[in-house]
Amino acid sequence: MNGENPLQNLRDIHLPDSVSFWPPAPGWWILAFLVLSLICWLIWKVWEKYQQKHLLRLSMAKLEQLNVAFEEHQDARQLIGQYSSLLRRVSMALFSRSEVASLTGNSWLNFLDNRANTNLFASDAGYLLLNAPYQRPEKTIEHLDQLSLAVKIWIKAAHTASLVGAKND
Repeated sequence: MNGENPLQNLRDIHLPDSVSFWPPAPGWWILAFLVLSLICWLIWKVWEKYQQKHLLRLSMAKLEQLNVAFEEHQDARQLIGQYSSLLRRVSMALFSRSEVASLTGNSWLNFLDNRANTNLFASDAGYLLLNAPYQRPEKTIEHLDQLSLAVKIWIKAAHTASLVGAKND
């Protein structure tokens, strides 16, 4: 053997290169996708709830506007026609258009009561929506306050019912 020391040719201990953070492992990609999906879904739900509450605020503001205008013109028939129009527009916004658009008469009143789980329109106030153009003005004013309250309650109840219906879908 040579007189050389065999250990002299060995290199010192060296550490491997550090692990790069990029590209991440597949598990991190899956986790990122799930987190982004959850964030998108939450944003969608918050937006949907905001839109529904916005519709409620607009409906209630329009109802208040109709009542203020009535104080000026005192035309009960016109107010009842505007109530009917407001109810129909709110119904079409909350429920399917094909279900609402063709309803008239008692089926319209039944729809209003059924969708909001009330019996507000089965009364004389509800029949004002159907019969106001054909009645004497003093007869229409008799139940006008009752109808105004019924419309206000129905709008709130219908919005609540549509939120519950949306959760069940």
